[in-house]
Amino acid sequence: LRLPHPPSRIECVDVSRLGGTATVAAITAMADGPLARARYRSFHLRGQHDIKGGDDFGAMREVLTRRLARAGEAGWQVPALLVVDGGRGQLGIARAVLEELARTSDDEALAAQLRALPVVGLAKEKEQTAGKMVTERVFLPGQKNPVTLRERSATRHFLTQVRDEAHRVSNALREKVGKRRRLRSGLDDVPGVGEKTRKALLKSLGSLRAIVAASEEALVAAGASSAQAAAIRAHFAAPLAAPAAAPPEEPRADADVEDAAVEAAFFDEV
Repeated sequence: LRLPHPPSRIECVDVSRLGGTATVAAITAMADGPLARARYRSFHLRGQHDIKGGDDFGAMREVLTRRLARAGEAGWQVPALLVVDGGRGQLGIARAVLEELARTSDDEALAAQLRALPVVGLAKEKEQTAGKMVTERVFLPGQKNPVTLRERSATRHFLTQVRDEAHRVSNALREKVGKRRRLRSGLDDVPGVGEKTRKALLKSLGSLRAIVAASEEALVAAGASSAQAAAIRAHFAAPLAAPAAAPPEEPRADADVEDAAVEAAFFDEV
């Protein structure tokens, strides 16, 4: 990749959309080889990126701007290598963000870091026939043709590992957002049940279906008050013997996604 020095810390960004209604993104990291989960960052994007099939470039611009605008803060330092999931278009967005932030920064040293930050795009070549080996390609700034990574190369191992981890985390965050929205929509109309109780019930029982089917005693044990439990049972009026009438079950999120660093980052209002 023609890097100026070995990349002791690598970061990768991936964007994921929730059925055209919400966009989230995850940044994963490696430090001296292993994945560094404490440095993961996640974002609930605010821009209108879900219109007309999704604005992937706009979403990439927003998440990179929000991440790199904090590069001077503790825990948000500039990495040695930035990887974006995608090809030439995503790479161009990343370079434009770096240049804009460097141009507007009041910190000359930080501006120099941003301008010098190596950034590459990592994309899989589309399979032409079933069973064909997937080719990983790296797009470099100022180079027309991508670099094809050898199957067993160290470069491919590290870049695909941090990219695949970004995919996993962003997809899990997308599912988490969807689960919270479904729970919220199901319980919003129940008198006296607020956000704190909704979170406690979901964490303990795992799904809206389980909450609907739970007895008052089970709801109290999961974090509701006696009055809230009675209100939930009365609102849904679902017989315990007929759970099939409840909303569909949703799988629980991967336990790794509940990592404290990711969870804290998700609620960051940056």
